[in-house]
Amino acid sequence: VYIRSSDSDRALTSAQAFLAGFYPASGSFEWQRGNHWQPIPVHAASPGEPDLLLKPTSISCKNVDKLVDEEYEKQAKYYDRQYREMFNLIGEQTGIADFSYRYVSQIHDIGREVSQRPM
Repeated sequence: VYIRSSDSDRALTSAQAFLAGFYPASGSFEWQRGNHWQPIPVHAASPGEPDLLLKPTSISCKNVDKLVDEEYEKQAKYYDRQYREMFNLIGEQTGIADFSYRYVSQIHDIGREVSQRPM
């Protein structure tokens, strides 16, 4: 069994709990009566080092960045066409000129803000 975790205490503890539940000790491996835990190593990346397996976005890659940007542009064009009328209405209501897909993230929490506003 090989298990890999990030180096955070939270992730290491979760990995150990997972192993204890899925691979309980039994028979001659049960070293204490009633205790079904057995030691299984959990491998973690060195603290401060990027981990390409568990967090591939921790490394900057110009090729990946370019592909992500190209995909974002395709999505933006699609949604701008698909929701043109709604975006025009949102632009009028928010005062954001030429509202488009690019602005959606700027207003996504507005429902929460409005619902918490005193009447």
